[in-house]
Amino acid sequence: MNSYFNNHDLTMDIVALYREYLNDYPNQIPTRDENDYISCYIEEYEKDGKVCARLRDKATNKKIVFWTSPFDSLAIEQKKGLLEFLSDTKRMNNAEFYKKDGTAEILVSAILLHETKNNIEVASYFAELFYSGLLDDEKDESNHNYEIEQTLHPSTHEPLWRVKDISLPTGGISELVEAFINEFHHNEYTLSIFDNNTTNTIEIDCDLAEMPQIVDYIYHQEKAMPLTFIGLSNLSESYVVGMSLSRGRIEFGAYKVKDGKLLFIGK
Repeated sequence: MNSYFNNHDLTMDIVALYREYLNDYPNQIPTRDENDYISCYIEEYEKDGKVCARLRDKATNKKIVFWTSPFDSLAIEQKKGLLEFLSDTKRMNNAEFYKKDGTAEILVSAILLHETKNNIEVASYFAELFYSGLLDDEKDESNHNYEIEQTLHPSTHEPLWRVKDISLPTGGISELVEAFINEFHHNEYTLSIFDNNTTNTIEIDCDLAEMPQIVDYIYHQEKAMPLTFIGLSNLSESYVVGMSLSRGRIEFGAYKVKDGKLLFIGK
């Protein structure tokens, strides 16, 4: 399965490393491919008087367990980010995420470690969550979680959409970027992500059709609120998207897309 979302080259060595921590389990052949997404819904439950949330596989109803090595600080931080993702979803107030047959779902991309009758255990390290089916087929302006001001750049007079990021973490980024590209279509243009905090950029050589998903991926990976503008740079022949990168997960520099992955070229 091709994915723009997995810019880590996961090797069997990494899989084997995490499986060493699980040597108390009996040997078992996983029932699914390790690179497949797991389509999930959210189940709420009560623990110590508090309402908590966890993920279940829609196909099997098995609970998703994010295993974390107590000796791996990066994995611990990654798991915190996964839990924050579920908290952000709660604030969306979309009941479809909480139904086994709902139209919205959470996609899990992770290293599969172990699968039992009741659980699917994956490694927290490298695990990623994504929204799918978030928007209804029937869309109107009142449902947009952003506002745009269509204008021209004051210096270059090139098209510029100033964006008021109301709640773009809940979805809509791909739709927004696609709408701009459709309005100002340039087949030969590349993609530039402009960091509002440092003025550094991430330069990506990719097809137009890939740009909306790539922007969505970087925005969520970097928790890049707010997204502030989308514009054109005829000088660099690129679409430019401004956002506030905050996590440092994606290095500034040049990338290309190959087989659905972001590959770092250099500074």
